[in-house]
Amino acid sequence: MPLRVACYIRTKTGPLYTTGPFSKNISDDAWYLLRESFHLHRFTRHALLENNGNMARYSSSNERGATAPHDFDIVIKVPVCRSVSTDGLSVHYNSATGESRALLHGITPSQWDTLVKDLKSQPELLSHPMLIPTNLYEKQLAAMEGFRSEIDVNILATEIEVGVFRPGRLEKASTSAHAHRRRTPHSSDTPSTIPAARSQVFLKRLHSYQFALATLSHVCRFSIKHGDFLLDTIQELAEWPHLASMNAEDLTHGIVYHKTLADGMISQIQALKDRLASETSLMFSLISQEDARISRALAEDSATIAMAAKRDSSAMKTIAVLTTVFLPATFVATLFSMPSFDWDGSSPRVTASFWVYWAVAVPLTILVLVSWRIWWSLEARRERMDAIASKERYSSKHLAG
Repeated sequence: MPLRVACYIRTKTGPLYTTGPFSKNISDDAWYLLRESFHLHRFTRHALLENNGNMARYSSSNERGATAPHDFDIVIKVPVCRSVSTDGLSVHYNSATGESRALLHGITPSQWDTLVKDLKSQPELLSHPMLIPTNLYEKQLAAMEGFRSEIDVNILATEIEVGVFRPGRLEKASTSAHAHRRRTPHSSDTPSTIPAARSQVFLKRLHSYQFALATLSHVCRFSIKHGDFLLDTIQELAEWPHLASMNAEDLTHGIVYHKTLADGMISQIQALKDRLASETSLMFSLISQEDARISRALAEDSATIAMAAKRDSSAMKTIAVLTTVFLPATFVATLFSMPSFDWDGSSPRVTASFWVYWAVAVPLTILVLVSWRIWWSLEARRERMDAIASKERYSSKHLAG
């Protein structure tokens, strides 16, 4: 059998692994048994635990002094990006038997079915150790392009929802007043402001796209190096006597083509990042306009309230002036109407109990004034304490920052 494959399937439910790549489905003993059976390289398990991506190839000879290598190993782990791929691969090739043994880690059931069909369509290359690495590389680039296209569609939908882009229309500047008036009815398509709640939703969405593009950009740069690595490996294996007779041009052409796709994808990702930066800038500008509109409305309301307060103040001032004018006459009328004065005699006279009025009125007035002064002092002290506490909180916050 020229090719034997073991596959660790990635399901849609649950994480790929917890403490190790085989902790849920394969025990350590089973893993070591699989490694010995497939003659996998000892770095296979370490490579599959990596998240940033790695690739290495090793050739070895079983006999001392041998001029040609006997065994060949290749270990590849693409960077983890759940929306693209989490593939890991370890291949061992034995030149004496012409047999390749491979361990696939992290592919989905549908990807496995597609891989089996592709392998069956290339029976002449089944014993070539680079058949599966090349096939997975092509599938990875296809998944990356699909994910990039999905992000592009989502960004376009957001732009249309915000109103900064309308498919099929290109806004052109014109000095013609008639043309300006003709475009005016469509100006409502682009909102001048966005409510705060909606702006938060848009900003979170834009930041999620930026995060996805950053991850995809990392995977794309790795894919370019990955393609160069596969091309160098195929060129190196072409010198092996057991593989020289195989025509690996199809593998080489597939790698070159998909590596070109990765080069173009870098530019597309940068263009999407520029669009997101422009969209984010516009969003903050619209938020600022909304804040300015709200501040202006508050200022207008404050001015209205101030004018009403001024009118109330004028009315109270009028009342205070009138009260001051009539206060002496009121005091005189009240004083003379008291029973302390006797107006029935030949001449007015003050009764002997008139001193009671002053004995009660003067202390009561003093008590009211003293109570008011104490209350005023306590309020002033409380305001000073609040101001000091506010300064201390501000200072401690900035020192902690």
